[in-house]
Amino acid sequence: MSFARDVESIGKNVAMKLNDPSTKDSDDMTVWEKYLQKRKEAKKAKKASRRDQIEQQRQERLVTAKANAKAAKKTREAEEDSSDEDNALFKESRGDMDDLVSDNRLEKLFSDSRFAVDPTHPSYKKSSVINSIKRKKSKK
Repeated sequence: MSFARDVESIGKNVAMKLNDPSTKDSDDMTVWEKYLQKRKEAKKAKKASRRDQIEQQRQERLVTAKANAKAAKKTREAEEDSSDEDNALFKESRGDMDDLVSDNRLEKLFSDSRFAVDPTHPSYKKSSVINSIKRKKSKK
């Protein structure tokens, strides 16, 4: 007795349909299988809603980032304008700095070693004020 291949493949297809829960009709499903199917669909729906929510938040962040970039650009432009004014004021106040060196109330600040300027520090910059302090110390 020999079987034709078509008959074997039909039997395999029937067996696969019986074992695959997604191909079963709701009438053929047990109560437990219906519960599992319902839970699976709920998980898919929850995952899809989370994905949509994340995408929406991402879009909102992009919009706010663009708005923040525009605001920062305006602020930078305003700061550049004000920094020009500040530089002019600083240049005018340099004369006041020289007066500070000669002020008796601040004498400890310039004579005490605890307040000494460290020229080896990376943020040290030479300035006319520091030069005048050095000159004052060397005169003493």
